Amino acid sequence: ATQTFTLTVTLAAPAFTLSSSTESKVQELAIAGYTVTSTGGVIASYTISPAAPAGTSFSLSTGLLTGTPTTVQAATEYTITATNATGTATRTFTLTVTLAAPAFTLSSSSESKVQFVAIAGYTISSTGGRIASYAISPAAPAGTSFSLSTGLLTGTPTTVQAATDYTITATNANSTATQTFTLTVTVSMCATGGSCTVGFDTGPGGGIVFYYSAIAFTSTGSACGTNCHSLEAAPSNQGPSAWCSNTYTLLNVTAEGIGSGMANTTTADSTCTSGAIQVAADYTNNSLSDWFLPSWYELNELCKYARNTGQAAGTSISCAGGTLRTGFASDWYWSSSESHAYFASKQGFTFGSKNGAYKTSAGYVRPVRAF
Repeated sequence: ATQTFTLTVTLAAPAFTLSSSTESKVQELAIAGYTVTSTGGVIASYTISPAAPAGTSFSLSTGLLTGTPTTVQAATEYTITATNATGTATRTFTLTVTLAAPAFTLSSSSESKVQFVAIAGYTISSTGGRIASYAISPAAPAGTSFSLSTGLLTGTPTTVQAATDYTITATNANSTATQTFTLTVTVSMCATGGSCTVGFDTGPGGGIVFYYSAIAFTSTGSACGTNCHSLEAAPSNQGPSAWCSNTYTLLNVTAEGIGSGMANTTTADSTCTSGAIQVAADYTNNSLSDWFLPSWYELNELCKYARNTGQAAGTSISCAGGTLRTGFASDWYWSSSESHAYFASKQGFTFGSKNGAYKTSAGYVRPVRAF
């Protein structure tokens, strides 16, 4: 004998609980989130609304919210929805993200540097809330600059100073934090008459030293007078321009030797109203105005430096070879030495050749000064 028994098994609607319904977290710190406990039918998938906050992620398979929120937000309610073939169920989770107070460290707290040499400075590691801006007190020393966005102090100090504390302040909408950096700037022995290393030391005018002589030379009109030992070049090219506005008259500035550039420039400047002579005479840097257009042999020493050939003994005119340094043009540069009523001496920094060129022609100007 037989009987029939019919069994129907249906899928229960989803149901679940969250281990936590609210959380408040500081920006840039990982959230604890919650765990999900299913109390109903097997859940096929999850969704979240609104979208998970920046820096976090939501799992469609587990329903978990994880990560590190990167954006500050007021209390925001997120609806977690569980779904299966029978229906849906929801729970809410409220997340608040607050801004932490700023906190940071400096990689170095002090530095001592020689005047006219670039500082190493420091790096900054933020250990707190996101920093909106930085400030420094007192003001950054002359020749350096301070970034309001990065908090970094960079540059080349031009003024000697005793150990000075600089307070670096980081600010955000929550509050401020400070660190101290102490900078000492000592006098350069080269800049005060000591021995200079060509291509390494910087002169009082802020230019690189391209010529040094242990035996003093005279540069009439320069601050060093009869006790000059070094020549420094302006940090950058000027021009190009013609030699002088007076292009057809001998100005009696034919001297070519080391130390004669200042006298040549001063003499010619009384006649020239424009051109390379005028540009060099008017040039200033580091508050020093005794710059001049180099004489022929001074220009040749500059060419040796520019071409990386080294300072040769005596007055060798060759500066061929080597590799042209960054900042110099592979072109002609003016000297302050006349060779004729119509001509003045130029030097080509491409091959090191000397040329008497028409004063009306164009050439680069690189002011120099003696000290």
